[in-house]
Amino acid sequence: MRLKNLKLMRFKGLLVGTVLLFWLTLFANLVITPRSTGLVYVLGYIGAALLAAFWSILNYIDNLRINPIYKPFSKVEDFIVALPVNSEEKQEIKQMMQDYVTDQVKNGERKEVAEKQIIKQFQDNKFQDESSFFYVHSYSYLLWLGLILIVLSVLLFIFESFVTVMQVAFLMTFEVTFLCFGAGFLLVFLMYQLLNHILLNK
Repeated sequence: MRLKNLKLMRFKGLLVGTVLLFWLTLFANLVITPRSTGLVYVLGYIGAALLAAFWSILNYIDNLRINPIYKPFSKVEDFIVALPVNSEEKQEIKQMMQDYVTDQVKNGERKEVAEKQIIKQFQDNKFQDESSFFYVHSYSYLLWLGLILIVLSVLLFIFESFVTVMQVAFLMTFEVTFLCFGAGFLLVFLMYQLLNHILLNK
């Protein structure tokens, strides 16, 4: 399971707050006053849903990166940092660029000019292969999180047959929370894939 991209998840505090709001509302609704679903509970559920939707928008926008081939750079170091590739590829590209700059300086060119030249050459070559204005992520961590939470919800549902009635109500708060947010992560994953497709094919 590929959860290593979880670090790409932004605004984790907002997401945790959303989960807590939903769970506390559900806990009060199912455990404290199980026979009542008053306005306060409805507002709690709606608030959690709106916060979840707000988080999904912020998370996507914050992960969008403008393709470096469309941005002006004057220094090789800055250009390398902006490239959305792994550290090994960055090191290879950096070494190639630095070798070019060193050769040009030996031939009498100013370092600043040489750096701009090699960056421009790299951008022109990449433009022929990849002209998308944005770099996007696969967001695979959302898929795995969604599946894991749904599986946990199913396991809790099975476990409920071995506990008391009061314990069932308590477990249901986690079961429903896992199920709702698991389904939510899957829905957000599909929405992100659609947005990626739209952006990359503009």
